[in-house]
Amino acid sequence: MFEEPSQFKKLVFKMKNIKEKPMFVKIPPYLNEKEREDRLELVDIGLKAGMEGITAINTVKVREPRLSTGYGGLSGKKIFKEMIKIVREIHLETNGKAIINACGGIFTGLDALEAFKAGATTIQLLTSFIYEGPGVINRINKQLLKLMHKHGYESLSEIKN
Repeated sequence: MFEEPSQFKKLVFKMKNIKEKPMFVKIPPYLNEKEREDRLELVDIGLKAGMEGITAINTVKVREPRLSTGYGGLSGKKIFKEMIKIVREIHLETNGKAIINACGGIFTGLDALEAFKAGATTIQLLTSFIYEGPGVINRINKQLLKLMHKHGYESLSEIKN
């Protein structure tokens, strides 16, 4: 329902006046050009309504007849490339002005570096945390620091394209 731009606009402009905490919108991936245009419109609407940032991306909807609803959400490594593409497009579309939280398949420091290079401001872990435990955070941080040193980056802000 709120993936449709006019409905989303009504919601976020009402929330703008009552929110007490920073507000991010988590956008779903898109499968065609029309969905792409709609998602980028959601980003534009959200930022105009005073949202602080965008989380890209939500799970990819897949049909699965064994589930009672007939579909489920694909996440983790399977959506990493799509997430990188969408983060890059949002970064370019907003001229690098949006806070972008990259979410989808980040398991290594190299994955994190790719997300930051695509334009992410922050990254979010879930699947890697579930499968590898809390130690994944320390491992990714150490790997990312080594990669940053190797490529001559002194801060995360230097990484963005």
